[in-house]
Amino acid sequence: MTPTEMAWSMPIASKGKIKISPFPWFTDFAAYDQIHHYGKPALRLCSKSGELHWTVAYGTYQSGNYFWRNYYFLQQDNSWTNRGASKSPTAKSNYLRADWWNPWFMVWD
Repeated sequence: MTPTEMAWSMPIASKGKIKISPFPWFTDFAAYDQIHHYGKPALRLCSKSGELHWTVAYGTYQSGNYFWRNYYFLQQDNSWTNRGASKSPTAKSNYLRADWWNPWFMVWD
């Protein structure tokens, strides 16, 4: 699905309870803020073996200092990775960094 199709169809499928922004964010901080401060998940468009697919990020942690921070996300995917779904969400080894080009789409309910 394209982001526009998701933004259009998710409110219909959830009877108005879930909305997805059709506008991409290309900064990890936006997704970190969405998950960490608002408690809402974020969708990430990524690729594996040349094919595009979606993951949902629902946990975060950051490392680094004030001038340079790295953001890590607890993600779940239905096709090629299931990191953190069956493991402890407190183990930092279950968190992954996102590629610099991955767009984020915010989820609201």
